Amino acid sequence: MQDMFLSGGFILLDGETFEVVGNWELPGEAAPFGYDFWYQPRHNVMMSTEWGAPKALADGFSMEHVKEGHYGSKIHVWDWTTHKRLQSLDLGEEGAIPLEIRFLHDPTATEGYVGCALQGTVFRFYRTPKGDWAAEKVIHVPSKKVEGWALPVMPSECVWKKLMGEYCRLGIHLTLPVHIEHLELGVATRSIIKWKYQI
Repeated sequence: MQDMFLSGGFILLDGETFEVVGNWELPGEAAPFGYDFWYQPRHNVMMSTEWGAPKALADGFSMEHVKEGHYGSKIHVWDWTTHKRLQSLDLGEEGAIPLEIRFLHDPTATEGYVGCALQGTVFRFYRTPKGDWAAEKVIHVPSKKVEGWALPVMPSECVWKKLMGEYCRLGIHLTLPVHIEHLELGVATRSIIKWKYQI
């Protein structure tokens, strides 16, 4: 696979000065196509998702780029304390381009959901009785045959229209989730920053 800037690490900022401290994950542990994350400190776990290689977006969304492996289909499981990647759950074609991920709104929960853009699916992820993690498809919204669309079938969730190519020529605006640690307080927060990627 050609490298299209696919590394997806997490930026760690100082909670008081907002200066970049470094990467949150351990060296060599960055997952490809980094997108969203959510964590449950009580269970010492963080989950993250994959999107796509920024350069693959330059001319708009292309199924060829999906087939060539420039978009992700995995959920990554991280140790919250050590910042080590423990497990990667491959959701397959039905789970291609997993984006927003959330645990249940219960700090004791060991399960949650992720929306997968390409096939209009939702997967439930959960900790198994053995202590590892698994995922299962729980929702699928069928696609619809249409005319005048970029593809012969419109996915149930329209992610990137052909028009996005025009926006990309002006520069891609990405939303990056950022993990900020308040080092003295021992508290972590989840923030969002905007970043412009110029092709």
